[in-house]
Order: sequence, then structure tokens, then C-alpha cells
Amino acid sequence: MKKILFVAANPWTDWGGSEKLWSFTAKHLLKEKPVKVGVLMKKWEAINPELKELLDACEVFHYQHHGPLFQRALTRVYYRFHPPPAGEQIFINALKELKPDLIVISQGANYDGLEWMELCLKHNAPYVTISQAATEEVWQHDAGVERLALSYSKARHNFFVSRDNLRLTELQIGVRLPHSSVISNPFDVPFDAQLGFPPVEPKFRLACVARFELHAKGQDVLLETLSDPKWKGRNIAVGLYGSGWGQQHVEKLIKLFGVQETVKIMGFLPPIEIWKTNHALVLPSRYEGLPLALVEAMICGRFGIVTNVSGNAEVIEDNVNGFIAEAPKAMYMDNALERAWARRSEWQMLGDKARTFIKRKVPADPVADFAGAIMGLT
Repeated sequence: MKKILFVAANPWTDWGGSEKLWSFTAKHLLKEKPVKVGVLMKKWEAINPELKELLDACEVFHYQHHGPLFQRALTRVYYRFHPPPAGEQIFINALKELKPDLIVISQGANYDGLEWMELCLKHNAPYVTISQAATEEVWQHDAGVERLALSYSKARHNFFVSRDNLRLTELQIGVRLPHSSVISNPFDVPFDAQLGFPPVEPKFRLACVARFELHAKGQDVLLETLSDPKWKGRNIAVGLYGSGWGQQHVEKLIKLFGVQETVKIMGFLPPIEIWKTNHALVLPSRYEGLPLALVEAMICGRFGIVTNVSGNAEVIEDNVNGFIAEAPKAMYMDNALERAWARRSEWQMLGDKARTFIKRKVPADPVADFAGAIMGLT
């Protein structure tokens, strides 16, 4: 019987787009016989129901941060640069009890799994990595670079969600990673979704589908762009779909820029419901992996107006099936929005092109594809 240990290395959240691939793959493998699945993850006070269903069905090994009180009280900003220690003994227990043929280390970024990679090397355990995002904001000191370079190089395989994330990771560790490939995350819309195009009267509707974390998703860039009087005078409405710790800040910026008539916070809705009433996605991100919001919008026949970060330009050809802002700055977002607005009579056609492209780019079942890939490495 093959045995797979999934390590959820992300120290910032128990659930989100970054956690779906490993957890859905674990569920998929549990249905396959004979495969035994274990999960090593941080001990959270509350667990998402979807994740709890998985944990109830497999062996779980929890680690918990026991650092000094002042450390435990620090914000997630601190942990972006100093992931909390996990504890070697928990890892050893998992090795002894499960005896995994392969360890899958899933990272929320491209550096938060370092401790687990090093423990795999120390205990001669075969492993692969998943990197769900990469950002130019975080560069390691020289010692950290060497540790990451060795750990990535010794993995059986390294999986990234975009070619650009792979490129940036190689820059940040200073070595090539030939045993690497690009994978797709599972999406929350039917692959064969066929939504009618909504009426454009009384307004053209843009959806910004992103958690309220401005350092990553850049809602401030969009709000600053829309503060220009020309946008306030056009028959356009922008809905912000999502939640997050930065929502109050977003609400303040909506008032600061005076865009209350144009921009509304819509809360959370399933993606398919969002695209029943909206015409296009606008996503002013500062960094990404390959945003699920963009993939889902394109599958539903909606094009994207996005920034040129991470994997966005790998699925959007500028002015063909979407529009790309050169950088997450208001002047560049304005340029992309203007080009889209000038072609507003073609929005349905642009959405059709987006759907055709993305269905050639991503697999219909990313989870089954990834499960096959890791089983092939055992």
C-alpha cells in the first residue's frame, strides 16, 4: 500500500485558495485503493468544514507554535518573514507511524516549507514541494538563500502554479530547478460552464474577486484609479467580492476616494453566482500565483483586466482575450481600464475568447492530474 504524507506548511491560514490542491488531492487519494494518507498541519483553533471532513478520514499529526508570549502575539506580517517553528518530534512521529513513500510539502508562498524540507533531508525522507505564490517583496538573507537552494534542489520534484513563480523562485535562490513543472489548482465552477452574457444596461459591471488583503490584492490601486472624475461619470459599477482582515481599510478608502456611487462591497458569493451578473474581472494584484478568480472568470466566459504579475500574462494575451496593466499602479490600471472601456461593445466576444483559451490551458480535473503526478513519483 502506498502511503502519502501531506504537510500543510502554510502558517497563516487553515483554508484558502492555497490549501485546496493538497487537501482535495488527499481526499481524492483516500478514495483510491490502496493508498494511505496522512496530514501534518498546524493546530488551529477552528477548522474549515471542508478541511475537517478530510482530517476526520485520515491520520493527522498536529504541530503547535510554543514560542515566547511576545512572539505568539505578533501579527501575520511578522510570520511572513519568520514562519513559526514546527517541532522535529512531531515530524519523527509522523514518519514512524505512517512510513510515507512520499511527503508532499504544500506552501502558501515559496519559502514557508523550508523547515519541513530540511527535516526530510535530515531523516532521508523523499519529498516534493508545492509553491502557491511568489513575490518580489520577500528576499532571503544569504544563509536563507543557501538553505532554500539546497532544499529545493534535493526535492524529487517542485510544483509551481505558474511559470513566472518558478522563474522568480530560481532568481531568489540562485539555482536552476530542472525537476519542476507547472500545475493547476482546482476551481469552483463547472469546466463546461455556459453562462449567458448579462445585459449591459443600466451599467457595465466589473467584479473584483479577492480577499481584502491590500498588500497582495491591491484594492487600493483600483480605488485610486476609479477616483478619477471620468470613471465616476461613466455607466460602470464595480463590486468587491470577498472578505478579509483589511475590509475596514477598504471601506475607508472607498470614502477617501469618493467612489461610493461606483464601488460596492458585495461580500462573499460563489463564483458561478458572481459571473451570472458581472461582465468582466478586474484584479489589481501586487503578486499572485495564478489567481483562481481569473481562471474561474475565464471558464465562465468573462475576460480579465489584471496587473502584469506572476502568472496573469500566461493566460491573458493583452488586447486579445483580456487587458494587462503594466504594474500595480493607478496610472497603469487606468490605461488597461481605458482600453477595455473603448471596446465595451466587444466584451462578450472577449469573454468567449477568454473561455476558449483557458480551457486549452488548464485541465478539466486538476486534482486527478496532480494525484497522478505525485503517485508517479512514489
